[in-house]
Amino acid sequence: MREGPPPGQGKWWRETSVEKNVLYDVEMSLTPMDRFRRRLGLFFLGTAAGMTWLGLTSLESRLRGIEFLLYWAVGGGSALAAFACALIDMRVMRERIDAERQTLAQKCFAITRAPPDNPPRSQI
Repeated sequence: MREGPPPGQGKWWRETSVEKNVLYDVEMSLTPMDRFRRRLGLFFLGTAAGMTWLGLTSLESRLRGIEFLLYWAVGGGSALAAFACALIDMRVMRERIDAERQTLAQKCFAITRAPPDNPPRSQI
């Protein structure tokens, strides 16, 4: 058995053997928009974590009055933006999974409902 994915497949693959037939199960690859959305969410999450750490340590004594409110509003907004990116990404992935499941079901039922090559003798 050769190593590596089959020709034309991505780097993520899993090989299983069923009665000497080899099946390749390729995971969904990310589109450029998916990568952008995930990086944006990571940026917002990192910003919120960094602002929380700084606000609770070195900036705690310096933040007073309106500065305190603005600082934590920006930090909270960053956390909410990260949460929104995660929710949008989850919705997009669920839609793709549903579409893939629908396609797979249609292919499966098309195979099982195909007319037989040799009709039964009772129909002749």
